[in-house]
Amino acid sequence: MSEMKDRPAFGAGVLKNIEARELGQARTLLLVIGVLNIIVQGLMYSELAKQEQAIRALGSPQALALFDKLRTLTMAGILVGGIFIACGIAVYRKPLLATITGLGLYVVMLVVQAMLDPTTLLAGVFGTGIRIAILIGLVSAVQFARIFERNQRLREIPQAAVVSSQKPDGA
Repeated sequence: MSEMKDRPAFGAGVLKNIEARELGQARTLLLVIGVLNIIVQGLMYSELAKQEQAIRALGSPQALALFDKLRTLTMAGILVGGIFIACGIAVYRKPLLATITGLGLYVVMLVVQAMLDPTTLLAGVFGTGIRIAILIGLVSAVQFARIFERNQRLREIPQAAVVSSQKPDGA
């Protein structure tokens, strides 16, 4: 009989595998978004640096102001990529917070992109499809993280009840 108590409940291994897989997928998605964002924004920053002298040679205040705004936007994009990477790293410790932050940040990025240049959002079926797939993946990650954290709380309740109902050794 003691062998039965030492064994995990039926299906517990399957549940652990599913949890690990889902959290791993969320982590991968957040890390990939972050790394790609940093790469793309870094390339844009590099291109701006190459064209800086030509723009400054124009001497136009409007051109200089636009250049400074573009440079600030690309630096902000690199920072956003870093936040996605931080969310990917944190997904095992704080799954719900990390996935909600990633989803919210991605939606904000899409809104900003739509405000700056709406044609880029719908430029090509491939790009639009990737954006939709990323949104679906992030929404799915948030839903799983919510379920995961709820299950974690439910697992802790019986253990806490057992510990509190035990009598002290001196009684």
